Amino acid sequence: MSLHSTRNVDMGKQESELAINIRKATSIGDRSQEYATQALSFPTRLNTTPGKHVRACIVYTYDHRSSQSFWAGMKV
Repeated sequence: MSLHSTRNVDMGKQESELAINIRKATSIGDRSQEYATQALSFPTRLNTTPGKHVRACIVYTYDHRSSQSFWAGMKV
């Protein structure tokens, strides 16, 4: 089994999609004000279930067998 992906993919596009998914997975900007107020009162309710952006980051690291790009994106 090869350690490198055999799919024909555009790495630049995937890197930019990863950056977008990281930003969306870590932001609370698109939640309603009511939910944000509740989340501040009850911190355990924040991100209790992973969203599609978190799953996209997980799939990216699995497909590329490396989390280096993910952690580089988290530093920004």
